[in-house]
Amino acid sequence: MTGAEIEYHLKDYLRRLALKEVAIPTEHIDTLVEEIRERLYSDLEDVGDNEFTFRMSSIGKPLCQVQMEAEGKPRELVGAFEMPVKFITGDMLEAWLLAVIKSTELPVNGIAIPVELMIAGKRICGTADIIIGGKVYDIKTASDYSFKKYGKDGGFMSVYEDDPFGYVVQGFLYARALGLPFGGWIVVNKNKGDIAVCEAPLRQQKYSDEVLDKAEKAVYTVVDSHPFVRGFDDIVETFRKKETGNRILCFNCEWCSYRSECWGELTYHPAAFSQAKNRKWHYYTELNKVREDDPQE
Repeated sequence: MTGAEIEYHLKDYLRRLALKEVAIPTEHIDTLVEEIRERLYSDLEDVGDNEFTFRMSSIGKPLCQVQMEAEGKPRELVGAFEMPVKFITGDMLEAWLLAVIKSTELPVNGIAIPVELMIAGKRICGTADIIIGGKVYDIKTASDYSFKKYGKDGGFMSVYEDDPFGYVVQGFLYARALGLPFGGWIVVNKNKGDIAVCEAPLRQQKYSDEVLDKAEKAVYTVVDSHPFVRGFDDIVETFRKKETGNRILCFNCEWCSYRSECWGELTYHPAAFSQAKNRKWHYYTELNKVREDDPQE
């Protein structure tokens, strides 16, 4: 079964759901509620638990970030008070989508399957979301901006080449642990309600091997206490294609919880020369110039 066929079945079921021609069966609703309950209970168990463990869901993040986490460095979340809202919204949407998938006629072979792999002498565990038609799929929620990578304007290579959260590594490790192909990602646009199935290539041994190499490198780096090496450089700020004389963090560093620990003193400031009413904020490594009428000054 192809990703396009899965996407068609999902959208067709949701269309009929909207027209009240069908409804999610009671047993799937009960499972959905139980999954959300378990998610909230797990928060209680995690309070005060900062012990580092390798997980398939995190081992593919930038190596410098994995090192920081393993060393227990202090974190500084972007919009920290907003994160619980975003996480529970995503979790509830994913649980709901699983209930929808189970309600369709798609050939579901398994859901929430515990998996493990021995990588560089370490047992790495995870939970694969779903198996459909003999392929492992990972379910994600995304903002309207991020969704473009997975939809018709993006595709597998868009995710592969820009993967700050390690989703490619995560998916292929799940599949490797189960001895099955990785099908790709089933993604919900949490802003607009759209759904896309971003399909992995049929020939995927190259990617599977690359993923294993990356995971092994992460384990060896942490276990052998390799010196910390920052994985990214700051970038030149531009305005209307001209350099401003300032430097800002790249996307990966802006959204990293360890940016201050890694970069030291940063200046959080609206885009220095933007004329927009609501300017985008950046973390500046060098803020040398701003527009003359800057209200922040």
